[in-house]
Amino acid sequence: MRRLQARIATIDREVGLDASVLGETIQERSLEELYRLKCADTDAKKAAIVEELEQVADIVSLDEMRLPLLEFIQQKTREAVEEIPLGIHSTRTFKIPDHTFREGALFLVFKAGDRHFWQFYPSLRGHISTEASLMVTDKRKIFNWIKCKESDFPPPEDLPPIQFDTAIFRVLATATNNLLESLRRQHTSNKLKPSLSKPIQKIHHALIQPNLLENQPVDEETKTRIFKVISTVNLKIYERDIKIIWDKYAQKQDLKTLIAELDEYFVDNGLHHEIEEEKEESPLKIIGEENIQLVCYEWFKPE
Repeated sequence: MRRLQARIATIDREVGLDASVLGETIQERSLEELYRLKCADTDAKKAAIVEELEQVADIVSLDEMRLPLLEFIQQKTREAVEEIPLGIHSTRTFKIPDHTFREGALFLVFKAGDRHFWQFYPSLRGHISTEASLMVTDKRKIFNWIKCKESDFPPPEDLPPIQFDTAIFRVLATATNNLLESLRRQHTSNKLKPSLSKPIQKIHHALIQPNLLENQPVDEETKTRIFKVISTVNLKIYERDIKIIWDKYAQKQDLKTLIAELDEYFVDNGLHHEIEEEKEESPLKIIGEENIQLVCYEWFKPE
């Protein structure tokens, strides 16, 4: 329960639930979500609402992260940005606002294809620790730690040179392994089938029953698509709408309509598309050590 409250507080801080931040009109959606949270009578229902709101929080945070880059491109031209070489690095004297990083840190950015991965490691007893349990990968948190303006620093020609630290080679080997292991765990968790809630169990049971009514022929291909969705996709945030469809079937016992309405609902919400994406080659198979490139890194020294 405490973790759920912390997630709600984070969303409230980053998106805003019930107050104007810059004098803007409070959105009706914000009040609606507050009401839904208040009416939710179980932690599961609250978690489902929070999951929806976190998606909004991600969008807001990504915009906040994207704007400084767009501003920099406008000032320096796109060509100048594209000429920045892979593996570029810097050193900054700065106190990270987290006790774990009081002795300093190392920030790494990797890319593989069109995907980017951020890692932040602490310095402990004079050396960077690449212990996976200490690694931070939350881009929102890292961005808020390292964001800065060009005016915060002297012109590049006035900056004193920093001796190259060969410790980066040791760190890179372990950091790359941490990235591959993270992708492996992600791939494994994606293969686990979600547990079925009671409404979904009832639908599953109805679909597997033999069709005894000849005047209700059903589309077997559509039924198969529905089976794939309910057995592989997490439907927690859709359960309220699905229950309405089920309740209608429970009253009329019209299997053909049940299948048609579920199929239409799954199409409207892109759930069949999620199944198609799972058929594609997994990121783990695509991304190997040879595909990972170091984009940049930054040493952080304590003040």
